[in-house]
Amino acid sequence: MTKRRANNSGSYQNRNGRHIVQFCSNGKRLTRSFPSELEARTAMADLSKIRPKNFNKELTIAQLFYKWNIGRPENPSNYGYKVRFTKHWEPIIGNLKPNELNTALLKSTIPIFKKNGLNNASVGLLFRILSSFCSELVENELMEKNPVSLLSRKTKKDFISDRDPTKTLFLKKIEDISRVYTWLNGQNRSVSIAFAIGALAGLRINEIRGLSWDDVDFSDRLIRVRWQAGTTKDGVDRLRAPKNKLGRIVPMSDDLYNKLQRWFESTRGEGWIVRAPFSEDTLKKFIGKDTLRLTLRQALKVLKLPKLTWYESTRHTFASQWVIGNGSLVKLKEIMGHASFSTTENSYIHLVPGQFTDADRNIIKVDLKDHEKPVNWKLLDIDSKLRGEIRPNDSHWNTRDSRPNGT
Repeated sequence: MTKRRANNSGSYQNRNGRHIVQFCSNGKRLTRSFPSELEARTAMADLSKIRPKNFNKELTIAQLFYKWNIGRPENPSNYGYKVRFTKHWEPIIGNLKPNELNTALLKSTIPIFKKNGLNNASVGLLFRILSSFCSELVENELMEKNPVSLLSRKTKKDFISDRDPTKTLFLKKIEDISRVYTWLNGQNRSVSIAFAIGALAGLRINEIRGLSWDDVDFSDRLIRVRWQAGTTKDGVDRLRAPKNKLGRIVPMSDDLYNKLQRWFESTRGEGWIVRAPFSEDTLKKFIGKDTLRLTLRQALKVLKLPKLTWYESTRHTFASQWVIGNGSLVKLKEIMGHASFSTTENSYIHLVPGQFTDADRNIIKVDLKDHEKPVNWKLLDIDSKLRGEIRPNDSHWNTRDSRPNGT
């Protein structure tokens, strides 16, 4: 007889690359999947974070959403979730029960959002917010399936997502990266260092803003990403966990290592690496995102380069150049901090050099032979004339109507 798992206990398993935690809660055996082993074991150490919450099955979608959103960390992103749900989703599905939501109703909301002036990116964000919420309801057994995940691929591609990885721009020439850094260095040294960290290490803009000298290991040439800068609704700057909730380690190239060493000496190794020029306290104020973006925009304009965003010029440029240089996609996933390998693969697989070798091209071998006239073709020609047929050649064709003369 199988031994029953004790309540509030769990175990870790690796199933074909999927990191699974099995645990028991309220007499039920439950399973959760995580993108990495470290995240799975961290969650298993505190099962209260992954144990289903007790929701009332009689509540409407709007009531359940607000209850779900209150339990999430207080930050601008979750506040934005609440604002968008209240404005766009609640008037349409707020009064429904969870299992009354279906794919047909979701698909009918897309023209409504487009009529209200939302672009594809905004519509996609609304569906991602709803999908996160519905996944929580499925885990709490308040909904059988996540209706957003059941939408067809064509619907998601045509109406929800307009992002094409093959069309996302980046700095294709290494010389352009150097030119941008040189120009920024003459205008604002902090912005030039931020650009170098983004373009040569692939950090997100908020991770760069929250990076301190304690996070830089010059001996092993590593950058430890532990925090990201954030601003609360009240305008207070503070540090919070990175996007994937876990830290990561990023290698430093020789060029970035040399630049950071010189910058360390000039700043005496105190406070944030990238600092606001108007802040007297080096550990009080983060540099503004608008300062970084507007300065970079001016640099691209002066240097007559394509109009790129900060993400395209730094993080996406780093990842693209990494793949073009024949770097490993598996290592790139860890450096970028993506939650799953599919995100890395879908975004950069088209840049992998030499996808097809000579062996791939010659897997199917076919000897294609040209048509050859039979040896006795003259006898065939005489036989055709005896039958009253005319074999077309250059002298038989009329250039006017392209038909044999005499017919």
